[in-house]
Amino acid sequence: VTLIVNSPLSAPTATAGSGATNSTFVANWNTLASATSYILDVSLNSSFSSFVSGYNGLNVGNVTTATVSRLATATTYYYRVRAVNACGASGNSNTITYYTIPNSPVPVNGFTCGTGTVTLSASGAVSGQQYKWYSALTGGTLLKTSTNNTDNTYTTGSISSTTTFYVTIYQTSTALESSPRVAVSAEVDNVTGLDAYTVSRNTGITYTDIAGSGNAGRSWLN
Repeated sequence: VTLIVNSPLSAPTATAGSGATNSTFVANWNTLASATSYILDVSLNSSFSSFVSGYNGLNVGNVTTATVSRLATATTYYYRVRAVNACGASGNSNTITYYTIPNSPVPVNGFTCGTGTVTLSASGAVSGQQYKWYSALTGGTLLKTSTNNTDNTYTTGSISSTTTFYVTIYQTSTALESSPRVAVSAEVDNVTGLDAYTVSRNTGITYTDIAGSGNAGRSWLN
């Protein structure tokens, strides 16, 4: 006969969350050698007086990460864990605060006829959020941070060809941005020629190309 003695479990240590999207994040914690599974709580308040649906004492198995899903965008959450073995459950771990990121903005392209500046815009930010405008999909230059959610435009410098810029929504309370950056196009319509048509009652239509393409003087008569 083998007698197995399981000591009471100490509380595990919860670690920082990771992998946030606008509706999910990953809760993390350190392993305990004598644990056989872990219980996860997730709440909208640090006192855990209420729980996110489905995350009130959820047994996630013998793992050290769990994806928390069906969450609200740009929201603060709190999580804690307990370790379990044959002797029961440990006390609660420390509490971790983590967040979901904002939704992506909806971009509106802009255009200019010939070289010039272009005004771009975006929508989707709410109170407590800002827009950030960038020169590249990753890295690049931060071109503008809006003052609030209603400051939703960015005017480019003078450009002579169609150029792609990028925009995100930034949550001021958490310093988190939507991801990935959303492309918005500053379109340049270059006018290369101006065709003039002279209408004559007697002779018909005379076409003159003043762009210098060699068609000057050609006429179509009735």
